[in-house]
Formats: sequence, structure tokens, C-alpha cells
Amino acid sequence: MSISDHPLTRPTRKLLHDALDPPARTLLRAAEAASTATGIDLWAVGGAVRDIATGQPVHDLDLAIRGDPAAFLRATRDALGSTEARVEVAARFGTASLLAGDRRLDLARLRTEHYVSPGALPVVRATKRIEADLERRDFTVNAMALGLGGPRRGEFVDPTDGLGDLASRTLRVLHPRSFEDDATR
Repeated sequence: MSISDHPLTRPTRKLLHDALDPPARTLLRAAEAASTATGIDLWAVGGAVRDIATGQPVHDLDLAIRGDPAAFLRATRDALGSTEARVEVAARFGTASLLAGDRRLDLARLRTEHYVSPGALPVVRATKRIEADLERRDFTVNAMALGLGGPRRGEFVDPTDGLGDLASRTLRVLHPRSFEDDATR
């Protein structure tokens, strides 16, 4: 099914859960349980939110939190009840991944970034607001989030009207230096 064959749907937690295969859904439930246990807000961000809006299957689930990604994923591993899952950390970028069998759950700290020169790795700073994190992304259609835990659970956040751009089939960058900063875009 192509995007043009599907009416847009406002993303919800239920739609996200329904779009995942059972192993990925198990990982997401463990992350949501860790969010409740630790009191840390949890967000689905980027492509997964876009894909559920367009009715596409979700193959890549990226999550974001305000806090330490490695500690959060250790709590997720505990909620999963797995002694074999392992956590990999990229501290410089505020990211971590939980590897459980053939599944991977990627988590990033809410952050802003600045590129000192074109093509350089970004200088990353933590932020407290999901909106600030979304504004650093590449395209409006990837700058949407869905609250999965914490006081904003269930909230759909779309500060740059990515859903509107999906509806009009428009691909719009978020800032003029987007392609200079990161040529892989």
C-alpha cells in the first residue's frame, strides 16, 4: 500500500502498538513499563510516528527521553525480564540501544545540536522539551512525536505541521542549512 492509497490518521499509542510485530511490541511495552517505574517521559519520534500516520508498518522504532538513555534502557531490560539483552551506549550523542535477540530498540536523550562546520559531527546538548528536539530534525514529516509515558502520555506533538505536509505530499526541510550540516540527508 502506498501513502497515496491511505488516508492520514492522527497517530495514537494504540495504532503504534498495532503497527508493530509481537517482538517489537514486547520491547515497547517494556520501555513503557520502565517509563512508569522511573517517572521518565517517553516519546516515539520520527519515522515510526510518520509511518503510523500513513498506515505503513513500523520497522524502525526510535524513542526519546529526558534523562540518561543507558540507565533507562537498563530499566527497560529489567522490565523485559531478560538477562541476555544488552545495552550499547554512544555517550557523545546521548544515545543508547537495547539489543534483545534479533531486535533493537534505539533511544536518544532529548537534545539540540549545532554543526560547527558543514559535514562535521554535531555538538549535542541535552534539552528538556520534546519540541526543541523535534526542531533539530531534518524534515517536517520526521519532526513528530507521540507521548508513550509520563504526563504527556497519548499526546501527539507536531510543532512544524508534519502531518499537514504528509497530507499535501510535501517534503520540507526544517532549516536552511539542513543539507550543508548533514549531507546524508
